[in-house]
Amino acid sequence: MRRRLYPGDHRAVAEALINHAVTLTSLGRAAEAVPLLEQAKEMSERLFGAEHPLVTSALGSHSLALLSMGRALDAEPIARRALATDRRLWPNGHPNIAWNLNNLATILLALGRQEEAGPMLRESLAIRQRLLPPEHPSVLSTMANLALCLGGLDKYDEALDLAGSAAAAAAGSLPAGHPIRKKCDGTLAEVSRTIDSQQHPPIHPPHQNFLRSGQSYALLRLHSPIRLYHCARRSSSRHRQGNENQRDGTSVEPFLESGRI
Repeated sequence: MRRRLYPGDHRAVAEALINHAVTLTSLGRAAEAVPLLEQAKEMSERLFGAEHPLVTSALGSHSLALLSMGRALDAEPIARRALATDRRLWPNGHPNIAWNLNNLATILLALGRQEEAGPMLRESLAIRQRLLPPEHPSVLSTMANLALCLGGLDKYDEALDLAGSAAAAAAGSLPAGHPIRKKCDGTLAEVSRTIDSQQHPPIHPPHQNFLRSGQSYALLRLHSPIRLYHCARRSSSRHRQGNENQRDGTSVEPFLESGRI
């Protein structure tokens, strides 16, 4: 429809391409989204040049589409370009910067680079907490991603505090079945299991990609995430002294944000 109304290059067409691609990515059809995002980026560059918010929107969405296809290495340079450009375009503390920080950090987590991801998630969370209500989904998703990052760095007390706060806020503000609420519950359960695994490592570690395998929350049906939080909170100090070399292979994936705040 937009192409019929606006033949050739037009901002409305580029925006429609991005929105359509974001929807496709959220439906698990990222392979179809990638060429649309490439078209949107190229059109936006022809219209406005390389330093424009529409270009960074296309770049950020492109990086997340690639990540959802398991192509984190390809996604990283695109996400870095989007973040660097938005830092030049916007003042510190702008929501677009927070979005790109969260995107790049999510990619780094997928690559196992928690040390790099942590400061980005902290900055993103600080911006969002300053601009948005505490129960806003963007705040909660960033809290969950930071909790996963800290858990991977063995900072269990802070990880549990963040995961527990995010799960409680999500339970009080989002309906059951909402993807952010499910993500927060899953993060809390994962951090709790990671702590428990330090003292009781599993004989057969669960499949590392259980979220992608369609068994996203099968384990969560067994226990209340809030109960898991309180149990793990009481024992985190003792478990942290356990064997640091033994790991549970379970991995809950960071939440992918499809659009800007």
